[in-house]
Order: sequence, then C-alpha cells, then structure tokens
Amino acid sequence: MVGHEGGPLDDLLPTVAALAAHLDDDLGGRADDDLQTRLAALARIILNRLTTKDSA
Repeated sequence: MVGHEGGPLDDLLPTVAALAAHLDDDLGGRADDDLQTRLAALARIILNRLTTKDSA
C-alpha cells in the first residue's frame, strides 16, 4: 500500500487521512467493498509493523 515493511507507523498517516476523506466525501460514510479491502490491507501493514517492532 504505502511505506516500506518495518517503517514507522506515522508514515501511514497520509493513507489513513486519504481513506477517511474517501469514506466521508466520496462514499457518504458508507464503506464499499473496495474501501473495506483497503482498510484490511492497512490494518495488516500496521499489525505487521507492530509485530516487527516488538520482536526487535
């Protein structure tokens, strides 16, 4: 999605902001399948980074 594996979580903030804007502006607050897929991918990236950070 964005950033690189193991990078800091704060480099994902623009992606979070873009997804929130898309949800609010384009989808009227109702998540479609594409947004749900993108949010799930972002959640996996965050969890992977947290797991990598904890094992370091």
